Amino acid sequence: MGASLEAPVRSEVRAVGGGALVFGMLFLDRLAPLYLIVVIRQQEGLAPRQLALVPLAIGLGWAVAMGIGRWLSGRLSDRTRIALGAGGAAIVHVGSALVGGWPAFILLRFLGGVFAGTVAPPLTGLIFAWAPRRRRGLDAGIMFSATRLLGSLLAPIVVLGVAVRADWRAALLTAAVLLLVATAAFWVVTPSTPEAEHTTSAQRRQQARTVLARHGRRNIALATVFGILFACWLNVVSQTGPSVVVASLDVTPDTAGAIVGAFGIGGWLAALFVPMASDRVGRALALGTSTAVGGAAGLGLSLLLAGGSAPVWAPAVLFAFGGLALGALPLALSIIPGEAVLRGDPGRAVVWPVFGSEVVGAAVLPAVALLGFLPERATLAIAAGALLASAVLARALVPPEHEDEAEEVPASPI
Repeated sequence: MGASLEAPVRSEVRAVGGGALVFGMLFLDRLAPLYLIVVIRQQEGLAPRQLALVPLAIGLGWAVAMGIGRWLSGRLSDRTRIALGAGGAAIVHVGSALVGGWPAFILLRFLGGVFAGTVAPPLTGLIFAWAPRRRRGLDAGIMFSATRLLGSLLAPIVVLGVAVRADWRAALLTAAVLLLVATAAFWVVTPSTPEAEHTTSAQRRQQARTVLARHGRRNIALATVFGILFACWLNVVSQTGPSVVVASLDVTPDTAGAIVGAFGIGGWLAALFVPMASDRVGRALALGTSTAVGGAAGLGLSLLLAGGSAPVWAPAVLFAFGGLALGALPLALSIIPGEAVLRGDPGRAVVWPVFGSEVVGAAVLPAVALLGFLPERATLAIAAGALLASAVLARALVPPEHEDEAEEVPASPI
């Protein structure tokens, strides 16, 4: 009996570990050009409207990927979809680091976003396939914390360090190669789900059709609002944080990258422990608390940098606390919409939250911020204030129901 319990747990550990590795490297690769904007501006002399195309192209690419990912649901296994999406993004982004013209660079980053975006829905499917209900938050936290550890903590240090010593294209090439290696490791480590081995393609497509629980639409709509706000906060900090620190504290870009890297420390810890806590205290309380703390710290950071002088540890501490808001990302973009599905592929339920977060939160709003209508410190303050104000919305979330007590919603919008 002990052996029968050990095998599923080992498979869960392998699936979560492999998913965390590839997801973390995916975000290191995705956020690299945003951290490099301060260097690209110096080395290429590009206008703000040209730089604004970077987050717009990446976010729209991920948004387009939601439609492709929904079509692939049931046609390919979660493991295959993740490997194809991450591997395809890595190859395209190698090309983006080598191509000469700026229009071609923007086009390739968009195409890379299309590949990378197809990874998000099957990662949710992977969690729900291997994790019992009592560990969903924990496993989602492990996966999403890797995006903060690699994307928000190591990415600014690594890519800005390479860019200062070589150039920004060498930094992007480094990020893309790391993603390619991580994708190969994911394929070796992660087990196939039993359904992928014992069912036909037609059966998998039928099983993927979603049936929502009674309050499913409401929770998915709220998760979409939260996803927009969290993605906006993440991208605004990523693209404006280094330049604001450079201007306010008169430090070099690589030093600014180290200071902003503290945002990744807070985000990593929060993405790991907030979903874990939500398994015990409830999704709404965990989400609302982390959002309120992160938003308050972000407002404090904006005020501190507006002063024009501060010891380097002070903004680093506030960046770290600002990252606590990202502990709610695994809940908004994976667990809450996934638990709104009574039967079928939970990955389909993340389509609208991820689409909204990418189109509005990661593409439109950060692109507008780069156009210079408002000072960069003001965009930080607005994004943080929106987080703080939205914390009260968490009270409107309805706790997930067990399958035997839930009521079905006949027609699903996803």
